Amino acid sequence: MVVTRVLNLLLTASDNQAVYRCDATNEAKTTISAQTKLLVHFTAVSMKITAKQEVLRQGQEVKLECFSGSSHPKSDVSWNMGSMRFQGVEEAPKAALFGGVSVVSRLYLNLSSHHHNQKVICQAYSPVLEEGTNTFYQLDVLYPPEFSPEQTTEVQVVEDEAATMPLMVSANPEVLSCIWLHRRQMLVKGEDLRHQWSDDHSLEIRNVTRKDAGVYTIKCENDEGVNQTTVKLDVL
Repeated sequence: MVVTRVLNLLLTASDNQAVYRCDATNEAKTTISAQTKLLVHFTAVSMKITAKQEVLRQGQEVKLECFSGSSHPKSDVSWNMGSMRFQGVEEAPKAALFGGVSVVSRLYLNLSSHHHNQKVICQAYSPVLEEGTNTFYQLDVLYPPEFSPEQTTEVQVVEDEAATMPLMVSANPEVLSCIWLHRRQMLVKGEDLRHQWSDDHSLEIRNVTRKDAGVYTIKCENDEGVNQTTVKLDVL
């Protein structure tokens, strides 16, 4: 007589290299046994990215470390940020939990203002399972005011109409102060009721006269530094 018993298991990483034994006993009190060791493939059980610097600034080089926890077999670690892909520097794999191996990969980035708020993603991919695990590190890069390449440099307006001179500036910290100068004279809020400033520091001049024509200099400053640009107002 043949007897079959089935044990169904929902496998996890901790089952790798586990030994299961089946014992069979009959009325003659004779016991026979069979055993098997499981070989379980699993993706990285944890992911973490750390930065060596506490404060990140434009122009500095930041070193990011990605720790890919135990996986079996070894995961391929890669980096990306948006559409850009990077090759990190890996340490030799180390024996880790559940009979797997962990990997540490380092990435060096020369920081610019364009990196601010970008998510740097580290992925540990298992070629055997054709799936992976990932995590990200969001960059907080400090930089002085910068004017957009799309910043307007000249505005035309007909006399007696209203002129808006937009200001496209970014900075981190975002708290910044901007002053406007016309013919080296600073424009003071409330001094000329025709001058109106919006929340983004853009300037609107109502009832424009030909005396308002000329070059306006805008100086913006935050804790990281100061920068300036100019806008020409052409009054027709």
